[in-house]
Amino acid sequence: HTDGGRVALRYLASDDLEFSLAGDYTDTYADGQPDSKLTQHSATNFFNNLYSNGTIFSRFGVRFTADNRFLTGDPFKTYAYPVDPVAGKAFPPGQYTTAWGGLGKMQYRINDGLRLDVIAGYRTYQSDWMADGDQMPIDLNHTYNLQTHEQKTIEARLSGEGFDSKLEWTAGAYRYDAKSKLGGYVTLPAFAAILPNFNQNDRFTTESNSAFVHGIFHFSDALSFTGGLRYTDETKVYQFDHSPYLLVSTPLKYGSSHTDWKAGLDYRINEQVMVYASAATGFRSDGSQPRPFTQGQQKETVPAEELTSYEVGAKMDFFDRRLRVNVAVFQDDYDPRVVLSPGTQCNFPSNPEPGPVFRGLTGGTCPVGTEVGNSANRTGSPWFAYASAPGKDG
Repeated sequence: HTDGGRVALRYLASDDLEFSLAGDYTDTYADGQPDSKLTQHSATNFFNNLYSNGTIFSRFGVRFTADNRFLTGDPFKTYAYPVDPVAGKAFPPGQYTTAWGGLGKMQYRINDGLRLDVIAGYRTYQSDWMADGDQMPIDLNHTYNLQTHEQKTIEARLSGEGFDSKLEWTAGAYRYDAKSKLGGYVTLPAFAAILPNFNQNDRFTTESNSAFVHGIFHFSDALSFTGGLRYTDETKVYQFDHSPYLLVSTPLKYGSSHTDWKAGLDYRINEQVMVYASAATGFRSDGSQPRPFTQGQQKETVPAEELTSYEVGAKMDFFDRRLRVNVAVFQDDYDPRVVLSPGTQCNFPSNPEPGPVFRGLTGGTCPVGTEVGNSANRTGSPWFAYASAPGKDG
């Protein structure tokens, strides 16, 4: 169920100056995701068995690892319900989202060949929703999420023409400022011996500033060149707080800068056929490790991704524009590309320096010579690490 509204205003101050304002509001409720349990929980899982036999059976007389009564046999039916009967917690099964935002724009024609645009925007939302990880009326994994987000943007750009209208150009600057929070509660009763239920209280901030220039030069009525350049500088802060499981006391501060470009040629063979070729670069921002098990693991950031794309194609009209045919061949080259590369931390969890990621260790057994490897119990901490592919350490 969604209720929403939008209003937009336009004011023409003069032939050369225009102002626009717009605002919108949305309120949404959605039922829970329609999932159904298809298979019985495995009796070979140590933690499930421990919870099933030691806690659930003593209270309810049910061993869910040896009982198929939680299966409905129908993908359109489920016994799932967001309640933890052991801890006495219940969560709302649906998703509630409220969002609103506004936009202001000024357009000013300085002269026949020069124009100024300034655009400012604001947007925020709040959403709470529950994820049921077990699809049973007995809680094995529930995640209740409380999300908030707020962002402000402003852009100023100049555009115009030159060289007897052969050149069309745009130059400008852009700023993005955002704050987000992930709150809520996560239940993991089957893992209570090693990983307790915890509260979420993660906070994020992002500041991004960029400048850009873009132009199209018409060599003739048939041949045009397109070129562009953009510089982006980002600063981010991530405060990880999953108390009482893990609180990283010092926020992670990171960020990077990138210079991207675009170049292309297009040629109109006749009124019906145009061919083109282009190349461009782009990036995905660097990030933070999303699932640390120790404070030290949060120090390792997820590297940025970079992309170079190439495209060659043609756009054609036939039969007095009754038929349009577009064809294209393109290639995207990622370098570097980020992949999940899980491993093991072999420094003690209390060590603020996690050391290198050890991958491929059987059972997480750390090698001799590491802090954990020299101890009586050589089992290290799991590490859901991300790295560039192929990883520098192979």
